[in-house]
Amino acid sequence: MAVLGVFARVPEPGKVKTRLARSIGDTAALECYRCMLADLLEKLAALDATRVLAYTPAGDAAREVMRSYAGSRYRLWAQPSGDLGHRLDTFFRHWCTDSSNTGQGCIAIGSDAPTVPLDCVRQAFELCQHYDCVLGPALDGGYYLIGLNRPLPLFGGVEWGGPRVLEQTLALAERYRLSVGFLPTCPDVDTVEDLRIVYEELRAGAGEAPRLLEFLRRLFGTSAELQQTQGE
Repeated sequence: MAVLGVFARVPEPGKVKTRLARSIGDTAALECYRCMLADLLEKLAALDATRVLAYTPAGDAAREVMRSYAGSRYRLWAQPSGDLGHRLDTFFRHWCTDSSNTGQGCIAIGSDAPTVPLDCVRQAFELCQHYDCVLGPALDGGYYLIGLNRPLPLFGGVEWGGPRVLEQTLALAERYRLSVGFLPTCPDVDTVEDLRIVYEELRAGAGEAPRLLEFLRRLFGTSAELQQTQGE
């Protein structure tokens, strides 16, 4: 069976969405992240795949917190220590080596791209049948999703968190002569400007994120109020 891994951080005050918190505060940033995570897990639970909630940091207390989000819908897997590249590489080596998964697609998706449609993730699994690597580009120069059908050397030397993540990943794919399939570009949430983009998309009917939409209505209010906050 295909494998879907949702990469998430344990929701803790001051530990999630730290760039966003500079604009809206730690409490609101934490609530925002909790809404995004819960919405995404609920949406992706409809997929016919082995669903994994890959969380960080590790530990018994963290595992219990994430169990409350995963329920019976997701397996729990603690990410190892190290940068994102090492954690992604370890995930694919762990979940993509079983012969039952080979060729069916193994996908890792971040927890901060709330407007990604379910059909987009289904498309990613389909593309894994035809390409070595599948990427969902994010507006900030990174990617919100990566899919492989076998472990590949696509994570070393990438400047994680910077604007060249996608560019550097594509350079690695070219170096190793790997074919790449692309999904539609979607915003992920790191800053209040990202939140404004996501809010307008959700108001227009994009994605399925009811908890986040309600939070953003309280945060931003009407469209006129949203425009007034642009300079803050």
